[in-house]
Amino acid sequence: MKPIIESEARLSVWEATSIIIGHSIGGGIMAVPFLAARNSFVSVVLIILAAFFCNVLLHFMIAELSYNCGGLQMVKCFETFLFRGRGKTALTWAAFALFGFSVIINISGYIIGAAEAIVALVPMPLWLAETIFFALAGGVVLFGLKAVGIFEKYTVLLIYGIVALLAVAVAFVPWAPLPAVTQSANAALALFGMGMFALAANQSVIQAVKGLGGEAKKIRLSIVLGIGLDAVLVLALTTATLLGSQGQVTELALLGLSRGVGSWAVWIGSLFTALALVTTFWSSTLNLRDIVHEQLHLGNKLCWLLAALPSFLIAVLGLGTFLSFTRIVSAISVIGGLLLIITYGISRRQANESPICGRWGSAPFQWLIIAASVLAAVGSLISID
Repeated sequence: MKPIIESEARLSVWEATSIIIGHSIGGGIMAVPFLAARNSFVSVVLIILAAFFCNVLLHFMIAELSYNCGGLQMVKCFETFLFRGRGKTALTWAAFALFGFSVIINISGYIIGAAEAIVALVPMPLWLAETIFFALAGGVVLFGLKAVGIFEKYTVLLIYGIVALLAVAVAFVPWAPLPAVTQSANAALALFGMGMFALAANQSVIQAVKGLGGEAKKIRLSIVLGIGLDAVLVLALTTATLLGSQGQVTELALLGLSRGVGSWAVWIGSLFTALALVTTFWSSTLNLRDIVHEQLHLGNKLCWLLAALPSFLIAVLGLGTFLSFTRIVSAISVIGGLLLIITYGISRRQANESPICGRWGSAPFQWLIIAASVLAAVGSLISID
């Protein structure tokens, strides 16, 4: 029997796809070229393809887990399928606090990163840029799921236009040779870890499940399209950076690229960064709003305020940096990812059907995703020097 999935709005497949793309486009995509320069280009393509395959399977499982729970967020899925016994309530609130804190910290990082990009475009105090960004970006989420889907749709198109512009610019400058040798196993593992991170959109998949009314075919299509188009974007930006950076690929991809194609690329890079972070901000804030709503049973607008305001205060008070926040969240994400797979396995057995994953959600593939998640976590921590 199909679960009843309630949603505040219906999304088109492209709107759901755009939410997935928008959530996954973030800081990870800018770091891939630096790690790719330490691997042969053939290895780069194969590693990104492997990250694409693993992420599609992972997101199918997350979508089906939420589907089995009526389109609810992860905390409620844990409460429904994973937590048992006398400690169930305490574990649910602990998960709510842990994952809520994780998303708050993540959103704070997006506000700081986007504000830094805005300051690079238009010089102003950082706190003012943070306030402007929060007011404009947060206002979109205030209007709900449909508004986010519409804004994501057009912003994603603009982001692809920027990457296409950079690719055209690279065609008119001397090309550096593509890397032919992988420097070490650590370099390959680090690239896989960053590739998994750059293509991940765990939270936004649930928005697709809700917005598409639990229609399995449309959900699968939006996941494959979303992660696939994001993989194309990662490969396009990586290839352009490797060719156009004159052998000087930097940790922030567009800084090195600007040396090859012109200083205007720095300005374009700041715009790209701001747009990439605003799309992720929309998805993450909407996700946290829903987590708060499901746990506290308050109205959506009040839940939005409770979800968004702490992140803004942390950012504007200067309580951390974009990098420090990202590292905190990555550690929690590994724990959350493993819990998700365990919970999915339980929900699959109880449902006794698999409308989204089919055989791709069976035990061997669950173990594959667990292994891939562990490798990605190791890759994000090891040294490549």
